[in-house]
Amino acid sequence: MTTTDDFSEFDYPYPILHVCIEPGYTDEDGTRIPARVISSTAVAGHLQDVSAREILRAPEGMYLSGDRRFHTSTPLAEDSLLKITEPNGDVTSWTIVGCESAVHTLFFPVRYTYLIRRQ
Repeated sequence: MTTTDDFSEFDYPYPILHVCIEPGYTDEDGTRIPARVISSTAVAGHLQDVSAREILRAPEGMYLSGDRRFHTSTPLAEDSLLKITEPNGDVTSWTIVGCESAVHTLFFPVRYTYLIRRQ
């Protein structure tokens, strides 16, 4: 029998933190209001490097060398930030460029695929 189990066996084994940021702006008096963190939440998902073949075959500028995909069941906002703990223990920052797909199935939760780019 198929269960509603997510894809946790494929998930990245190190911590990933999703950081929602309110962008900075200039108010009507001309005062610069800096960006601020709204929330930080741990998320689970699978990381995949964008291959050189995909970069060469895609329209120019769609992918850059070093881009990754993040597959997760958690809906995430474009332009928010992922802080990923790498296997060597370093924490890297990645911007969510956009949602490439959202797969809906009868037996599993929605699985989103985000293109992420290192800051």
